Amino acid sequence: MVEGSAPATVGLREQRKREVRGRISDAAVALFAERGCEPVTVEEICERAEVARKTFYNDYPNKQELVTALCDALLLDDTFNRIELALERFQTTADRLSHYFDGLADTMQAASDLERELILQSVYAVSRNTEESGRKLSDLNACFLRVFREGQERGDLGRAFSADFLADMIVGA
Repeated sequence: MVEGSAPATVGLREQRKREVRGRISDAAVALFAERGCEPVTVEEICERAEVARKTFYNDYPNKQELVTALCDALLLDDTFNRIELALERFQTTADRLSHYFDGLADTMQAASDLERELILQSVYAVSRNTEESGRKLSDLNACFLRVFREGQERGDLGRAFSADFLADMIVGA
């Protein structure tokens, strides 16, 4: 075996897996945009993505898991990115929160029907009492907790309520 050949193989395998997952996601989004999420079948997604059903099920146990992954990308990743940007660009807690919520409002206003449906599905998924939804809520909470802790450390946010409590209230809302 040539030194260093294993990582290249792993890299190619991972690249192929990402490419297939991307085709599945793109096919699902296109079909969902055309007809909504509910009527679209796994078979139709596979046909559009040009993958076998087995390949689909290697990546997603069912269609709902695919929808959840799409929702996470749309809502959760956007939240993490928006909070990170707010922390980099703005100095006060008020400005950071304004940036986040103004951006969220703009996103919702500009969202297509499909994006709104995926956001709604994401909210439903996070509200389920599962280990995975608990992890997602914890991750969201950590984003806002950082904003509030930094605000209290800088002194632009009072200490009448703990940063933990404030983060719980934002995520709960």
